[in-house]
Amino acid sequence: ELDIGPGNFAISGFDHATLQATGAVVGQGTGTLQASGNLTINTPVLTAQSGAQTQIAAATGTLTLATLQGTAASTSPVLQTGGSLSISAGSIADSTAIALPSGKVSITATQQLSLGTGASITVAGVTPVSAAHGSGGGQIDLQSSGNLSVAPGVSLDVSAASGSDAGAINVLASGNADLSGATFAGAADSGFLRGSFAVQAGTLSDF
Repeated sequence: ELDIGPGNFAISGFDHATLQATGAVVGQGTGTLQASGNLTINTPVLTAQSGAQTQIAAATGTLTLATLQGTAASTSPVLQTGGSLSISAGSIADSTAIALPSGKVSITATQQLSLGTGASITVAGVTPVSAAHGSGGGQIDLQSSGNLSVAPGVSLDVSAASGSDAGAINVLASGNADLSGATFAGAADSGFLRGSFAVQAGTLSDF
């Protein structure tokens, strides 16, 4: 497991930095990982502890999120509810899982944002053992000042657990947004609010 925070960690003076974790990358407390160049993070899943406010940034570079090839996850992480994860860079390519039950995930690219094969983002609610009802769905914000693409088969999930409201998915692209084939989930029990979905783009492909 690789923990980010609490506190700030900067990687400077390198054209490209790579972080590899056979377990999860976990945000803890209030923390920031900042790279001055390109940054690659290889992990089976990114998540955050309850109440965490985690930022990962490669301000002017390319940020790549991927699964470490050829290595199985050492353990399955215990996912906590209510964390926040903010990811920003010049260009972002994601092909791994991001899981923050009832949390908030914000991904912002100033050039291009791509969620490729293998990527998934879930902020769906969960129901604790013996609880009368579960938690609500969280929020996913995807924003690109250029093009934005979500590959077929990629899942974005803001569904609610039993007895709660679902969350929201917001997509904003100044250029073209290609969401064809992606799966968007925002289910909720009867009598509770289903998820909201909003897209604003320069152009929209085959949606």
